[in-house]
Amino acid sequence: MKQWLQSLRASYLVKQTILLYGSQLTMTGFGVLAYILMTREMTKEEFGDREVIMKLAVFASGFFEFGILTAGGRLLAIQPNKTRERELFSLMMFLSLLLLTLFALFLFVVSFFVDSLFQTSQPIGETLLLFSLPLSFIVFKIYFQLLYQGTNEMLKLSFYNAAVQTLFLALLVGLWWQSNLTTFSTIAVYSCSSCVVALFLIAKGRPSLAALNTFKDELWKEIKQYGAKFYVGRTLAVLTQNLDSMLLAALFASVNVGVYAVMVFFVSPMQMFSDAYLAVRFKKLSSLEVVPASLIKANAFVLLAISAMYLVAGQWIFEWVFPKYQEHTLLLYPLLLATLINGLSKPYNYFFAAKGMGDVLLRVALVFATSSLVMNFVLIPNYAEMGAAIAMLISMCVLWLVQFFLYRAKSKEAISK
Repeated sequence: MKQWLQSLRASYLVKQTILLYGSQLTMTGFGVLAYILMTREMTKEEFGDREVIMKLAVFASGFFEFGILTAGGRLLAIQPNKTRERELFSLMMFLSLLLLTLFALFLFVVSFFVDSLFQTSQPIGETLLLFSLPLSFIVFKIYFQLLYQGTNEMLKLSFYNAAVQTLFLALLVGLWWQSNLTTFSTIAVYSCSSCVVALFLIAKGRPSLAALNTFKDELWKEIKQYGAKFYVGRTLAVLTQNLDSMLLAALFASVNVGVYAVMVFFVSPMQMFSDAYLAVRFKKLSSLEVVPASLIKANAFVLLAISAMYLVAGQWIFEWVFPKYQEHTLLLYPLLLATLINGLSKPYNYFFAAKGMGDVLLRVALVFATSSLVMNFVLIPNYAEMGAAIAMLISMCVLWLVQFFLYRAKSKEAISK
């Protein structure tokens, strides 16, 4: 009976993983169609300018969390009482809206300076100014991931992933039908898509401050012990991991940003699997002392299988889907290997996060940030987007090594106890 129940549980986890990864693949599939429309109907310069705005927004979004929702997500993961879990979730939804407001204000202010910072083919400050509020809702890609993995509500996270891209593609087709695909219009429809879907889920979460007094002490303690350290670590990682696109925009042109963005997007389904697989298991990992060997092996097996498919057909598919960028296909190979290594390191990262090991995550982030900064500043000025790809590969190797050896040290401590 016990084995039968365990098999059912395992089956449920598999279904959850398939559901979340399926939604991410749907998002990617629709994203491919969106990229095809944009890259074929827009000039390289227009598409590059659009990517500069998006990269800037994504780059900045990681700073506006401050460890609050990270701490809240872990409290949700270890919360056994469903009633208290819903009360805490409502509180976190309310706090997320306050953080969103700060992010929108930041984008509004930056819009006045962006044209002097980056080498775009057209002014983009006015576009960023007009859409600073709706575009700021992209931060819920981070917020929902943190909170829904804490409550293990993969259906809602799956809905968010698929719905944003579905709505965006539908609106994009409408623009294409009207022959109106421009930097301004594509930013407008993406901003509206993110805003509408996020607001729907926010309303379902019933934001409220009613539970503030109930959870403020727990939340503050978790922020100090874990959330703040994780935030500093993630901020360093976001700062350095997205520095490549910012340097390309500052040192070269928005076209280089667009080329790099297309290839990063093309290899992204590999990383999505690990994120989906481990997000489903986040709540369970919080109660374990070591990462199950079966989890590490399953993650590695699927990643290697996907990598093999990319090696066999990736270049041909890329050249067929993105004909304007076919002279840049060599970027595929360092980025593919970097994404594979990043995926292999994720079980350790999710385990550290689920266990609230803020000190460990901060150490990992400091090493990763140092290696990324050095590699980006050494390679990008001389080799542009190929330098960015090689810098990412080297940094991901360093990341995996650091996480692997820190995990071994921590698992030995756990076993000895």
